[in-house]
Amino acid sequence: MTMTEWAEKEVELAIEKENSEYGKMCYESALKAYKTLMEDPHSGFSWSFTREILNQLMYERPLTPLEDTPDQWNQINDDPEFQHKRRPSLFKRIDKDGNASYTDVNRFVAYNINNKKVPFYSGLCNYIVDDTYPIEFPYMPTSPISVYVEEFLTDKKNGDFDTVGVFQIIKDDVPVRINRYFREPVVPENPTYHGWVEIDEAEYIKRRQEATK
Repeated sequence: MTMTEWAEKEVELAIEKENSEYGKMCYESALKAYKTLMEDPHSGFSWSFTREILNQLMYERPLTPLEDTPDQWNQINDDPEFQHKRRPSLFKRIDKDGNASYTDVNRFVAYNINNKKVPFYSGLCNYIVDDTYPIEFPYMPTSPISVYVEEFLTDKKNGDFDTVGVFQIIKDDVPVRINRYFREPVVPENPTYHGWVEIDEAEYIKRRQEATK
């Protein structure tokens, strides 16, 4: 049995168990791409290399490092704020003193420690990632950074949650302890971190105890 025949059989079996037409279409599309690659004279090494290139493109990651040159940015507002032409999730902001700051909203995913199966985006986590790992150029995005948090509610009027603990970041399989804690601001208090006020661990523990009553 050739590798193409093996792939065809695997897709056939998967389609038999797939209930949706959309899912079947996805299996067939993947098989089509696989067959196209198999038509080229790949060795073991070139196949692995090609697969990595395809993975980069599928995850919308650039194949060569990004540069911070004027021709690589589009200005999107008068703050001024810029968006990178090759990486739409990468932004640059210039403050009143002319200093640049960078953020890539797609370079991380957040997980609640009580439900690690569902990733989500968080402006607060974005700030923590940028603070811990500032973007430097040339910049080459890699696998998403994982941020592990806990969220809970101490006052029902505040919606779904009003307290956040950011415990750990994992980048390139290396875990880093963060242990920073935040609460929603009390009017007219000004928030410091993306709409949140940083608190110490003692206050965080107290608020958690209040939330579990």
